[in-house]
Amino acid sequence: MKLLLPTVAGCASVALVGTLAVTAPTAFAASTEPEVTQEALSVSEDGLNVPGARASSDSSANVANQSATSNLPNIFKSQTAVASTRVPATVNVSSGASAVGASTGSINPVSTGLSSPEGGSEASAPAESASKADPSAPADESGKQDSATKDEKSKGAESSDKSGDSDDISGSVRQKTEDGVNIALISDVLDVPTNNPSLVGFTFSESQSNIRIQVRVKSGSEWGSWDSLDEDRQDESKNRGSEPFTVNHASGVQMRILGDKAPSDAELVLVDPKRDANDAAAVAENDPVQIEPQSSNPSEGVGGSSPAASDDSTVETVAAPGQAEVSNQNYVPDSSSVTTVAKSKKVPKPKIGSRSSWGAKSYSGSPDYASGIKQAVIHHTDGSNSYSAEDVPAILRGIQSFHQKGRGWNDIGYNILADKYGRLWQGRGGDINKAVIGAHTAGHNTGTVGISVMGSFDTKAPPKKTRDAVAAAIAWKFSLNNVKAGKSTIVGHRNLGTTACPGDAFYAKFGEIRSTVSDVMKSGDLPSDKKKDDSKKDDKKKDDKKKDDSKKDDKKKDDKKKDDSKKDD
Repeated sequence: MKLLLPTVAGCASVALVGTLAVTAPTAFAASTEPEVTQEALSVSEDGLNVPGARASSDSSANVANQSATSNLPNIFKSQTAVASTRVPATVNVSSGASAVGASTGSINPVSTGLSSPEGGSEASAPAESASKADPSAPADESGKQDSATKDEKSKGAESSDKSGDSDDISGSVRQKTEDGVNIALISDVLDVPTNNPSLVGFTFSESQSNIRIQVRVKSGSEWGSWDSLDEDRQDESKNRGSEPFTVNHASGVQMRILGDKAPSDAELVLVDPKRDANDAAAVAENDPVQIEPQSSNPSEGVGGSSPAASDDSTVETVAAPGQAEVSNQNYVPDSSSVTTVAKSKKVPKPKIGSRSSWGAKSYSGSPDYASGIKQAVIHHTDGSNSYSAEDVPAILRGIQSFHQKGRGWNDIGYNILADKYGRLWQGRGGDINKAVIGAHTAGHNTGTVGISVMGSFDTKAPPKKTRDAVAAAIAWKFSLNNVKAGKSTIVGHRNLGTTACPGDAFYAKFGEIRSTVSDVMKSGDLPSDKKKDDSKKDDKKKDDKKKDDSKKDDKKKDDKKKDDSKKDD
């Protein structure tokens, strides 16, 4: 096992800045400095020998995840996402995956639903693609045979191509997964902090071939499956790379890059945000948002609905959405369907934890602002769901450190983040009451508010309290900008780019979120605020009654004293 030693110092020490616009800035500012480690990634022989290192690339799952937004032009898609739907012609795809076209080496498109990719697409795949390789043959054996055949036929060509392969830092080692996909880079098993969450990600400068970024986590002695990370491109990036992946309660982590050639300047980034003595105080001060159910029927005109969910403290299991649940996959960015409301009642700002409370570093430069908000984009942060409430500030510091130090962004990309306990936290710096331009959805950062829920939600949705917190934040922002809740104004990251974010189960709850936003905006306040007002009124009545009773008692005492005095006289 390999322990990454710091090769890059943590974030430069700067003064912590509290945002004036956030409700009740806290005095509990974290002082711990996250440790950011960046190490060149190559092909680790030890890493290749770890059990499961060559496990299937899970092509079918990746195609299914990407299929929901296949209607979008490639210009709106990340390179990693595009790569997941194109496999080199020499790659063998395992049984169960969509067939690979023999001439183009690309996977045939599947249904635009989020359901299983089985169906017409597979049936219509060219028959000759299946004969490219025997999927039942052992992957290692087929890889060796292919490699040997190529070596015998093109030793001279391989020699002449060495200059062109100078950027392939995997050297002469060419390995494949069990389903025949080339492993361009793979790390050793990396030690991660055991007492607090950490984050891992990947950066590079350029890639001459399509790549897929994957990570897996070891818990105890058992390895999890390989998960694919989206490439996250932003205009303010100094490099290209993945989104950060949160790791918690793990004994190790491993990363690999699949593709024909290794990208240049490839680095693995590990962030240890560390625990801070003030984290618990920051959490205690930031009350979770509470919203009562508005009505038994969803509001009209907000697009889709889902069955009512119980308000439990864990993520909620939801069946994978079917065709009817992805109706707004045909949303066209910047379309005229974005509607506004002539009159909108002001919704009070929900409780949002300040940047200083979780230990945010300063924005690099000055925040930029749009003229207003026209749309809310919902994300997930990706990674472990097994974090505690006190872990949240550390995870926020880790995401910001990855964005700033690993990717070179000005600040954390999301405007607002929500945890599974129903708490909201300010992300990107600037006046949160205004339309701060974030870095959360490439090509769609201006005029949008990016809200990210911490965790992964492919099979389980966030708890109801978290969904309500997201709805409260959106209702507040929309009321400030006279925007109506609808399919075109409350969207997921997947609607604006080829990605599964924020997860199938979470996406299935968007109808509910739109309904909640609409109902809150109609009422003009959060139901929880009415509770507080009623409580205050009750307290005032009790106080007034106490005062009246006290006055009556005093008067009785005075009258009694006078009577007694007259009797004495």
